Amino acid sequence: MSETIRQQVERMVAEAPVTMPKMPLARPGSRVRPVGLGWEIAPYAGQAADFATTAIAIRSGRFVERNPLLAHVTGDLAITAAVKLGIALVQHACVKKLDAAGYGRLARLASAASFASGAIPAAMNVATMAKGRQ
Repeated sequence: MSETIRQQVERMVAEAPVTMPKMPLARPGSRVRPVGLGWEIAPYAGQAADFATTAIAIRSGRFVERNPLLAHVTGDLAITAAVKLGIALVQHACVKKLDAAGYGRLARLASAASFASGAIPAAMNVATMAKGRQ
């Protein structure tokens, strides 16, 4: 007689270890060069570009923030800058942690993605302002 799926899952959960086994963060013998300064500042550059273009657009009086998460704080540039800085700090910490663990290539990919998360919205802001629409 075969077990039902529920019985199989319950049996697997009961047999599973209580804690996950520890996996090494760094690959043994890894010789990837560390992430350089350019990769480390990329998250800040992307967020700064987004902040600057958003501030210019909103200060012109012709545009409004469309991001529902930031729409209520864009009137105060200090709060908006703090939010953008916080985002960049978290992104930078992730890049540093990956690099310190020996995952240089993944750290570079994370840095490029962090840069893009600010640079793409900045480019969209510039395109919107060039078209002159809200």
